[in-house]
Amino acid sequence: MEVTQLMTRDSIAKKYEHVYVSPHMDDVVMSCGGRIIAQRKANESVLVVTVFTDHVNKQIRSKALAGFTNVQERKEEDRRAMKRLAVDYIWLNHPEAIYRDKKYQSLHGIISRVAKSDSKLCMNLLSDITEILKRTGSKNLYLPMGVGNHIDHQILFQIGAKLREAQERHFDIYYYEDIPYVFVANLLKYRMKLIGIDGCITESASQLGDDKSYGKGRARRKWLGREIVETCRSAFDIYFMKTQIRNPILKTLLFFYATFNVLLAVNLFRRKETLSNAFILPEVYDISSVLGEKIKAVAEYRSQIALLFGDLESFKTRMAKYSKAITGLEGRYIERYWRIAQQ
Repeated sequence: MEVTQLMTRDSIAKKYEHVYVSPHMDDVVMSCGGRIIAQRKANESVLVVTVFTDHVNKQIRSKALAGFTNVQERKEEDRRAMKRLAVDYIWLNHPEAIYRDKKYQSLHGIISRVAKSDSKLCMNLLSDITEILKRTGSKNLYLPMGVGNHIDHQILFQIGAKLREAQERHFDIYYYEDIPYVFVANLLKYRMKLIGIDGCITESASQLGDDKSYGKGRARRKWLGREIVETCRSAFDIYFMKTQIRNPILKTLLFFYATFNVLLAVNLFRRKETLSNAFILPEVYDISSVLGEKIKAVAEYRSQIALLFGDLESFKTRMAKYSKAITGLEGRYIERYWRIAQQ
């Protein structure tokens, strides 16, 4: 099946039923690859828009982040993955966060609030995606939920929030749960609390409740401690964390990363990103029948699989654990989305 790489948004000359927006090369394939494969099997047209694909010649201080800067190799991997999925694609060629602002070149910075220096970028992206939707005529837009709070994912979540407010919106918005961040215990429920969704249907994103449910004084501190320890342990079970973050200073920063997420969850920080439960619905999408094909597409990102998971079998194991937490069933594989329907 022929696959076309579009050079610019203005080169879009046909209609697409589905538009998937990926922060980086690999995000959409890891998070949504099964649904895309099923859609293509049903002869539905799909366009993948990858936003942050530009390489800027800047020195990256963090050795832990160096493995993500091999942009040319990652582009070749992305081409192969798009061919596997049989989808057309476009790179918007904006630089990744670590190239845009020194603030983002640290573990804390990459998950903090969006820098003022990104204001123009956000406006340009809103224009880009609005124009792409207009040209494609798509009725379905897929964006990252921002689990883990990575800056680039946060920005695209916010684009979706702005599009949701459009007076004449003729498309549904789906937020997908970001892999690998969603594999870390508690990160999903922290993100959902931050964006204003207080309830969920799985063990890995259980209802948080309001601040009163955490008790006071010693009980509250005890709860916070348990959450932080559980999140840190789960994070260090990720291959990248075990192999790349060995320095005691980096481990301390990871501890503060977990603490930051927990504090967000209990509303000790003011949240600005809000969605209403009345407008968002969960969709569990069974990909068991196409899992093998998704794994083959994910396998094309060899450098990232080696860095994040060690090998493909570990990725599959993580998918199985995540799926079981949601469905309660062995041997089923799922992807989950949160749909904001047309008003």
